[in-house]
Amino acid sequence: MNELLSLALDARVMWALSRIEMTAAGMVSDSAIDLMNRATWAAESVGAGAYGHDPMPALLADVPQLAQAWRAGYAVEEEFARQANIRHKQMREMIRSAGGNDGTGTPCRIHG
Repeated sequence: MNELLSLALDARVMWALSRIEMTAAGMVSDSAIDLMNRATWAAESVGAGAYGHDPMPALLADVPQLAQAWRAGYAVEEEFARQANIRHKQMREMIRSAGGNDGTGTPCRIHG
């Protein structure tokens, strides 16, 4: 089984166990909160791992809290990729302008 799918299944099972525990106890226990937190973290990890190639698994999509956590993890990776792309462009500009111009003879705005 795919690692992300397995982690999504773990998230769904922990979410279900948390809901069962709350229903059976008639209250929110520390154990139920711990299970819900672990489910949320797992769903967020699935979202982060899915960035750029995998859609949200159906195991998470129909549970609003897990879907939101998946989207949060995906968004974090999306932002990391955006920042990496910006840094890559800046590095290319610095390399291109290392001779003191921008390649057209115009003085580089960074190096003057």
